[in-house]
Parts: sequence; structure tokens; C-alpha cells
Amino acid sequence: MTFPDTLLIEFLYWLINTPGVGGAAVGFLAISITVSVTLVFRWISKGADVEDEPETYAYPTPALHHHD
Repeated sequence: MTFPDTLLIEFLYWLINTPGVGGAAVGFLAISITVSVTLVFRWISKGADVEDEPETYAYPTPALHHHD
């Protein structure tokens, strides 16, 4: 794929292709993925620790099971 040889495109390529910016982008991506996975595991863990809660309904109805 070829890009137009304009000054703006060359500048953006030079800016993005530097080790500092590339390293920052990779670091940000790694931290984002790590935080996301940690939060998902925490969410799953909290869901597994929930004690059985009784089912409550807004109004009684004979259509519900275990209801007289």
C-alpha cells in the first residue's frame, strides 16, 4: 500500500514510528488489558461469593412456584 508523500504524512509517520511513542502505546495497551482482565476476574469472583438470596416479588400471584 502506498501513501502520498506529503509533509503531513511523513511527519505523522516519523512521530508514530519513534521508540518513545511506540513504547508508550504498547505500555498503555498492556496496562489497559491487564486492568480489564483483573476487573473481569474480580467481577466473576464477587459473583461466585454471593450468598443465596430469597426470591422476592413485587406482588403475590398464584402463577409463581412455591406460592400459595
